[in-house]
Amino acid sequence: MIPSIQTKRLTLRGPQFGDFDAYAAFYKQQRSKFVGGPDSTVGESWRGFAALAGQWMLRGYGKYIVTLNDGTAIGHVGPRHPIELPECEMGWCLWSEDFEGKGYVLEAMKALQLNSFECLNWTDCVSYIDPENTTSIAVSERLGAVIDPTAHHPSGDKSCIVYRHQTPEAIQ
Repeated sequence: MIPSIQTKRLTLRGPQFGDFDAYAAFYKQQRSKFVGGPDSTVGESWRGFAALAGQWMLRGYGKYIVTLNDGTAIGHVGPRHPIELPECEMGWCLWSEDFEGKGYVLEAMKALQLNSFECLNWTDCVSYIDPENTTSIAVSERLGAVIDPTAHHPSGDKSCIVYRHQTPEAIQ
């Protein structure tokens, strides 16, 4: 059972089969270049979507689907910890540019941080961000995350900046 988190304008809930078409459409767009796209095949998108759901079963936490209060699914946010990452990562994606600039990611992530640190007893986590992804860098900084030059980087050849998120109490 995946718990839901409610904010003023959003509901964060577990992945549902009906979310897949919007998820897959995002991964075909150039705007997904920092998170595994663009031009993902349907099979690649399906495996990514199934991993969102499967991590809940394997780790007890995972990414939430972000929906507007009318039920429209607009993206996904939350923690992920695939086997190749040295630490749990907090991430976010809005599936359409129509939803950008409205504060949805910040609203969702603030609620999720409170939930993750309180319910999962975390003391910190990271976001691995491509240096060219200025939007995600700005979100990380608004959330109070700071660059951690000593953090272990994920394996692979892509460069990234590691932002460390701390407990809400630590950043106040």
